[in-house]
Amino acid sequence: MQKDSYIIFILFATLASIGNSFCIGTIEEFNYKRDRTGIINNLREDIYWLIETPETFDIEYMLRTKSPNKIPALYGKLNIKVLRDNNQLVGFVAYYKLIPDLCHILFLSVNKAFRGKNYGKKLLNCAIHDLFRTGCSSVNLIVRTNNTRAKKIYKDFGFKESHQPKQGFTALARSKQ
Repeated sequence: MQKDSYIIFILFATLASIGNSFCIGTIEEFNYKRDRTGIINNLREDIYWLIETPETFDIEYMLRTKSPNKIPALYGKLNIKVLRDNNQLVGFVAYYKLIPDLCHILFLSVNKAFRGKNYGKKLLNCAIHDLFRTGCSSVNLIVRTNNTRAKKIYKDFGFKESHQPKQGFTALARSKQ
C-alpha cells in the first residue's frame, strides 16, 4: 500500500511540475486532403486577427503550394504543422525561412473550441524549436497591436517588440539563446 501511495505521489508531482505546458494532442505535418478544410475554417473565423490584408491573401494558394505568398523563390518553403486531438484539427502553425538565418512565423491559430488548453503554446514551441534546429538565429512574427492575449504568449516565449510595420500591427522577434 505504501509503495502504491508513493507512485501516485510521484505521478502527481510530475504532472504538477509540467503545469500548464501539459496538453493532449499530436503535432503532425500538414496533409492537404485531411487538413485543408479545418485550416481554412480557422483562418476565416479569425481573419481579422491573423491576416494583415485579407482582401489580397489567397488561402487556397498558400495551402496548395505551401508558400507564404506568391514570390516564386518561396514556393514550397512554408512549413505547416497541425495539432490534432481525437482526429480533430485543433490548430496549426505556419512558418518559413526568409533568409538562411532569419525566419518568420506566418500563422499560429487554435480553433476557438480548443482555446485555453495550451495548444497554441505547444504549436509555437514546435515552430521555434524546428526553426532554430534548421539554422535560424532569429524568428519574427507580426501580431495585431490590440491582440494582448497573443502578445503575452509570445513574450512568455522570449519574443520582444522590434518595430511597428504599419498602423495596428507590432513586429516581435526572438533570437536563438
